[in-house]
Amino acid sequence: MNTEAFNTKQKHVFIQAYSNIIEVENVLKIITTKSISEVEVTVLGKLEDTSNHKDSLELAIQNKKLYFKKLLGLPNFFGSFRNPEIGVVYIAGALVPIFLHDVGGKPLAIMSSGPHGILRGIGVNEKQATKFLEKLKNGQLLIILRGPKKEIDSTTSLLAHLQ
Repeated sequence: MNTEAFNTKQKHVFIQAYSNIIEVENVLKIITTKSISEVEVTVLGKLEDTSNHKDSLELAIQNKKLYFKKLLGLPNFFGSFRNPEIGVVYIAGALVPIFLHDVGGKPLAIMSSGPHGILRGIGVNEKQATKFLEKLKNGQLLIILRGPKKEIDSTTSLLAHLQ
């Protein structure tokens, strides 16, 4: 048997809920202007469910995509999904490939416990995952920062001035 040992850096996670897009924009501006390169940034937000107006939903998704492309710069990731527990959710940033990972022909995030399992998988504890997904369900926006402890700590201390 041939085995190899890998030395990987453990990533730490910071998650915070915000009540409006202006607060999120202010946080993202601080993070992007400080050139905190090792911190992965993700934003999750809920869109109004316009099941009867598919064109309206598509337009809202396109508008969010353009907004976050401008705000986060290139390259960035963007996607959306309809979760039975939360509703229609958009996601921008580093965790898009995880949330939209194909499992049996469907994105992981559309499964009932998908977002909860993803948050748990990246290091968010049970209580926090439940709390923040409830905030998302109630219309708040989530910013998830993921990276080395030193970078997360310095980023959160920068953000403490906004509170």
